[in-house]
Amino acid sequence: MNKMTPPAAMIAANAKPSAASRIAPPLSALAVAGRKATRACKRIGKAGLPAIPGLIDSWDDLTPSRRRDLRTAVTMLGRAAGTDLGAIPFTVDNVRAILSATTPAACGVSDTTFKAYRGWIAYLLKRLGLMEERRRSAADLLPSWEPLIAAMSDDKGWIRLRAFVRYCSAHGIVPAAVSDATVGCYREHLRQRDIRGTAHATIRRVVSAWNKATATVQGWPAHRLSAPLVEPRQYSLPLEALPASLRADIEAFRQRLSGANRKGLFQHDGLRRPLRPRSVQTRMVALRLAIAGLVHSGFPVERITALAVLLERDNLQTLLNWHHQRGGGKVGAQLGIMGATLAILARHHVKLPTDRLGPVLEDLKEVRPPKQRFMTAKNERRLSQFSDPDNLGAFLHLPNTLFSLAERIRDGTPEHPGVEARPPCPREAAWLAAIALAIELEFCCPLRLSNLASLRMGQHLLRLGRDREKVTHLMIAGEETKNSDPIRWPVSAALARALDRYVTGFRPHSGPGSSSDWLFPHRDRADAHRDPGGLAKAIVDAVHRHAGAKVNVHLFRAFCGSLVLEETPEAIGDLQLLLGHRTMEVSMIFYRSRKTDRAAERLAGIIERRRKETRALVLGKQVRSRIRRRKT
Repeated sequence: MNKMTPPAAMIAANAKPSAASRIAPPLSALAVAGRKATRACKRIGKAGLPAIPGLIDSWDDLTPSRRRDLRTAVTMLGRAAGTDLGAIPFTVDNVRAILSATTPAACGVSDTTFKAYRGWIAYLLKRLGLMEERRRSAADLLPSWEPLIAAMSDDKGWIRLRAFVRYCSAHGIVPAAVSDATVGCYREHLRQRDIRGTAHATIRRVVSAWNKATATVQGWPAHRLSAPLVEPRQYSLPLEALPASLRADIEAFRQRLSGANRKGLFQHDGLRRPLRPRSVQTRMVALRLAIAGLVHSGFPVERITALAVLLERDNLQTLLNWHHQRGGGKVGAQLGIMGATLAILARHHVKLPTDRLGPVLEDLKEVRPPKQRFMTAKNERRLSQFSDPDNLGAFLHLPNTLFSLAERIRDGTPEHPGVEARPPCPREAAWLAAIALAIELEFCCPLRLSNLASLRMGQHLLRLGRDREKVTHLMIAGEETKNSDPIRWPVSAALARALDRYVTGFRPHSGPGSSSDWLFPHRDRADAHRDPGGLAKAIVDAVHRHAGAKVNVHLFRAFCGSLVLEETPEAIGDLQLLLGHRTMEVSMIFYRSRKTDRAAERLAGIIERRRKETRALVLGKQVRSRIRRRKT
C-alpha cells in the first residue's frame, strides 16, 4: 500500500493494554518515585514530611539497587525544574520540556550520569505505557528500496537516512511516494519515542541526506524534500505584506529618526537630534509590532495606508489593548517602548493638531511602565544562584574552563586517558575560545552587548605600555556608547593573558574574518563583526551548559556590581562608575536591591547573637518550672 497509515493508529491497533498503562492520570513524578522519610522526619513524626511509597517501590521484579537508581533519576527532574516532584506531571511532553531546558551542570551531575538518568526516565515512561517503544522494523525492505540502499556507501552520514527508509518501508511507502508530509509524520513518530528533544534536528539531517542522495546515489528519486519549519515566534508582518504607501511612510519615518533629511544645524525636521542607528532599529521594530497588533485585532491590513491610521483614537486603543492582553495584562518595557515610539510619530512625523494630539498622548500615558525602584524579580532570582559557592566558583572559573576545552578541540586531545580522541577542529575551537574571552571581558569590564560584539583591536584594545607586548587599556569613544560617556578602562593582568591566549592561539582559525581587526569576526564575512544576538546566545548557552547557571549578558553588569557591594557595602560611587550610570538614581535602584540582602544577613546575625545571650536565662526558667511540677 502506498498510502501511509498514521504510526499512532497502527500501534494503537496492535498494542495490548498493560496493567501499568491503565494508571489513572494525571500521574506526578512524586507518585512514580515516592519519597523516603529522612531521619529528621522519623524523629519528629507527623510534623515532618511523611514517607510516600511510589510505583517504583511496588516493582518487585527489579533489584533494590535498580529501583534506587530509578528514583534518583526522577528526583533529578525536581532539581532541573526547581520545584517539588508533586507539582511535575510525569508525561512525555513535560519531561521532554524539562530535560531540553536543563544541562548536566545545572543538575549537578556529569554528562555521562545525565545521559544515564535520562535513559532511566525513558525506561519508566515506556514501562508505564506513557511512551512508545522505539524498535527497528524486523520486516524486510520493500523491493523498491533494496537497490537504493545497496547503492549507498557505508559512510556514517547515511545512518539517519537508512532509519527513515526503514520507517517508510514498514509503513508501505515506496520511494516515489515520499513527500514533505511523510517527513512530518516521521518527525511525530520520533517525538513520541524520544525525550531528548532532538526530533527536529534529526529531521533536518534526514532531509539533508535525502537531498544529497538525489545527486549522489544512483536511481534515487529526483524530487527534493524540505524540513518542517519550527513554529515562528515572530508575529509581526513582513514588509512585503504591507501596502506600498504604508511602506513608503515607514521609510520616511525611519529617515526622519536617523536625521537623513537634516539640512543644517537649525533646519531640523521635528527631532532636534537624530537617533543612533540602534535606537532607530528599536523604534522601527516597535512600529511594526504596533501595526501587527492592529491587524491581529481584525483590522484589514489593506486599510492601513499610512502611519496616521495607527493614531486614530479607536485604532490606537485597539492595538494597545491587544498588546496589553498578550502580555498578560501587564505594562512592560516592550509596551512602553511602543508607546514612546507612537508619541514620537504623533508629534514629529504625522504632526497631529493640538486638539487631536492631547487625547492621543493621554492614551499613551496608560502604557508608560511604572518607574523602576528595585531590581526586577527575574534578575534577583538569577543573582541568587551565585549565593551557592559551587555555582559561584564554576561561574568565575568558566573562562579558563572553556579555554582548556577549546585547546583540546583544537589539538584533538582526548579529555580523559583511554578515551578515543576526536579529530582536531580548529575553527570550532576558535568559536569556543571567543566565548571564553567574551566572558572574561564581561568580568573585568562589564560592557553592553553592542559594544562587546563590535570591539576592534588597535582601536578599542590598545597597547600603551612601555614594552607594547600586551593590551593595557580598553577605550571606547562616547559616540559609540549608550549614554554617550566614553569608556576608559585599564586591562587587568588576567584579561591581558586571556586576550593573548585567544589572539595568538585561536583567532587565526576564525575563518575569513581573521584578517580583519574585529576582535570577534563574523563567521563568513571579513567586513563584519559577529552578530550581537548570536554572540549573546552563545554566551548564555555556554554558561548554562558548563556552569549550570541561567544568565543573560546584561546580568554580568549586575553580577559585577553585587561583588563590589559585597566587598564594600557603601561603594555606591564605584558602582556608578563601574556600570556607567548617568545618574546616581539609577545606581540607587541596584544599591537598594543588594542592600536588602546585607540587611537581612545582619538581622539574622543579631537574632542569633541575642539567642545565645538569653539561652541561659530560658534554660534556667525551664529547669525551675520542672522542679515546681515535680513538687506538686
